[in-house]
Amino acid sequence: MAPYGPDLQFSWKAPTRVVFGAGKVDRLGKEARALGSRALVVTDPFLSTQAHIVGRALDSLRQAGLDVKVFDEVESDPSIEAIDRGVEAARPFAPDVFVGIGGGSSMDAAKAINMLLTCGDRVADHLGANTVRRPLPPLIAVPTTAGTGSETSWAAVISDHQSRVKIPLADDAITPRLAILDPELTRGLPAQLTAATGMDAYAHAIDVLHSVRRQPFNDALAHHVLRTVHHHLARAVAEPDDLIARGQMLAAACSMGFALSTTPYGIIHALGHPLGAHHGVHHGVCVALLSCPGMRWNLDAGREIYAEAARAAGLAGRGQADGEAAEALVAATESLMAQLGLPRRLSELGVPEASLAAMSQDAARDVGARFNIRPGASAAELEEVYRSVL
Repeated sequence: MAPYGPDLQFSWKAPTRVVFGAGKVDRLGKEARALGSRALVVTDPFLSTQAHIVGRALDSLRQAGLDVKVFDEVESDPSIEAIDRGVEAARPFAPDVFVGIGGGSSMDAAKAINMLLTCGDRVADHLGANTVRRPLPPLIAVPTTAGTGSETSWAAVISDHQSRVKIPLADDAITPRLAILDPELTRGLPAQLTAATGMDAYAHAIDVLHSVRRQPFNDALAHHVLRTVHHHLARAVAEPDDLIARGQMLAAACSMGFALSTTPYGIIHALGHPLGAHHGVHHGVCVALLSCPGMRWNLDAGREIYAEAARAAGLAGRGQADGEAAEALVAATESLMAQLGLPRRLSELGVPEASLAAMSQDAARDVGARFNIRPGASAAELEEVYRSVL
């Protein structure tokens, strides 16, 4: 087993109650009624028109006797402006329970709107961790994608389009009280979005493993997620009505939300955030493309960790040397990317060489670079990582 060191210290928490199963979205109204009477539903413009998702959720809420207001202006990678609009829409309604329905963007927006509405602040006032000083109304998260883990995490990421950076918010107060995981809600997800969000969960697992704050509980979760993704993601992409594969991916993504609330992410997300912020690339595509380059950059520092993960995921034999097993994990990841048909070069996304320097500077400042197992990630070094997949 890869050693933790004699000074290992960690905490672990799971404040979110999880309800899992096909059809469980129909319990939303009963669950919300136990928490409040005025529900603000936060979602995106597309999902708000989907009767089998948001429509079904609204029916459940209204049948349970709740007053309901819908804010459906959340865009991919929610912006400060969208959060401000959500706060203004929510203020006269005075919700006492929030419901975020959608992918990570909708759930993150629900967290931020709840925070700012209650505290009367701006996004910029909540940089850092645990800045909320008053109780927030409870939040119920209903994911329709299997990737971000936002439904069980203490974090939200908001985009500042003017400065082209992503702002992380991290606070115990914004952690959802309840997550309803219903595989039926992910059935209509397009194949490429299924692939990209699934690889986000995969990148979370790798980043948890090579964080300087890795710890046994989250390592176990990460090993489970790697195994699940290699066994079920391609099937979920190819067979969108396979509720077993979709359910397995939904549970895997959720478990990484718990992990990321106690172990900070590493180099893959540090590299991925600037790609999304500068070029508007979907977050899952960003971290999928940069997973193998990030692992290769970490290979010397993380060899034992990757080897252990490869064996746990069934990608390497128990008798293989650590170097071979670690390489097997990277090779299996590259093979999965090819099978899923996701972009593998920055040039495929229209990223010009001229933007690499600015992206590298942002990556070096990202919190993931600070918590990565290989120390001293300079902008010049990270620019070379980007160049390796240009």
